Amino acid sequence: MAYTYQIGWTQHNKFYYGGRWAKDCSPEDLWTSYFTSSKHVKAFREEHGEPDIIQVRTIFSDADECKLHELKVLKRLNVLNNDKWLNKNINGMFLPTGPQTAEHTANRVASFKRSMQGRGTRTGMTHTPESKAKMSLALAGVPKSTEHIANMRNRPQDTTTLTCPHCDKTGDYKNMNRWHMDRCKHNPNRLTDKDPKLVTCTKCGHTAKQSPNFYKYHNEHCKLPP
Repeated sequence: MAYTYQIGWTQHNKFYYGGRWAKDCSPEDLWTSYFTSSKHVKAFREEHGEPDIIQVRTIFSDADECKLHELKVLKRLNVLNNDKWLNKNINGMFLPTGPQTAEHTANRVASFKRSMQGRGTRTGMTHTPESKAKMSLALAGVPKSTEHIANMRNRPQDTTTLTCPHCDKTGDYKNMNRWHMDRCKHNPNRLTDKDPKLVTCTKCGHTAKQSPNFYKYHNEHCKLPP
């Protein structure tokens, strides 16, 4: 059994709409042993006392129908943008705070990614040999679609040629982006921080690919004039 319900404090014009579909739950549980799962309702109850509206709105025999009905009602009531509702999310979709500009959205996404580093992500992780063998076996003999093959043949790095605006050399997409364009040695504003394999001498300013010879003849061993 599942049901939706509404509770409210009319004196404060605060309400909460929710649903319950736990195993062996009953509408009789509402506000006797079940007091919603919302921490916002709990905090409001502790501050203002018991609600004067405690209603079971609809009873369902199927939990999925209950979830769908709750979702429709919460969206129709626009609870995330109405202060009188204590609901702060709709099935996990939380109420954003602050001005909703593209810059703020990008900052929230970047902040979330930083907070998730090493937690719940596979960043930096590698597959075990056993996993690689299973994946290889699962894909063995599976033909690629015509569209897949066409996309592979038309990749920009395979079909595009670029001409460096700083030295006028022309080459394939990958090499030109790696060694020319913004990273060209003839570019006065050359970018070297994008490629960790490029290093710059602290004395003469020479930039080259990281190698034992670079450290042998540059930095503290450099004899070239700056």
